[in-house]
Amino acid sequence: MTSHCLKIGRVNPHPWPLPREFHTPDLSVVPLTMDLLARDTEAFVSSPRAIEAHSAELWRTDGFTEEDNLPLLSEHEREHASGAAFACSLLSPDASRELGCAYLRPMSAYAARTGTLLAEAHADSAILTFWAIDDTGSRPPGVVILGHLRDWVAEWGAAPAVLRFLGRRERDRERGAISRVAGTRGVRTISALPLVRGVVSVSSR
Repeated sequence: MTSHCLKIGRVNPHPWPLPREFHTPDLSVVPLTMDLLARDTEAFVSSPRAIEAHSAELWRTDGFTEEDNLPLLSEHEREHASGAAFACSLLSPDASRELGCAYLRPMSAYAARTGTLLAEAHADSAILTFWAIDDTGSRPPGVVILGHLRDWVAEWGAAPAVLRFLGRRERDRERGAISRVAGTRGVRTISALPLVRGVVSVSSR
């Protein structure tokens, strides 16, 4: 970590264009909207380990219903329309199942919301985070998912992308692999010092 750190409180000053749908043989990346309510809720509820890690134990899957999810998806749709931020669903190739979610948010808003001090970050960057379902047999490995997300972000191109890592020791091996994948096409990785609470942004066992 360098001494050049920032904690910014402003929101995205320049609306971003909505990323286009991105299709690969392993998965598709599409905007998370009301049309995906059932698939998104099922993926969320079925993946307590991923959700706990991704949210630093702030999100709970027990008892979560489609009704609970409705206002969240509605907010995502508003963010998409305004260009403020993007939540996207990672769908299976046949689109029958959600394999996780990916998020692009302004670095400045993320730092303010999470109380996180970010090193080597630029105020106009987008922070890329994702989680993948607990059922590892039904989805690609995390490094494969990131490879596709890297290409998706490169195609979008509206802002430099920064990936926020888990800091858990048991993920160190995959962390190294993900770091190599991220770096091959310009997705930077950062260290983060939580000021209020740790916010985990990559869940990919």
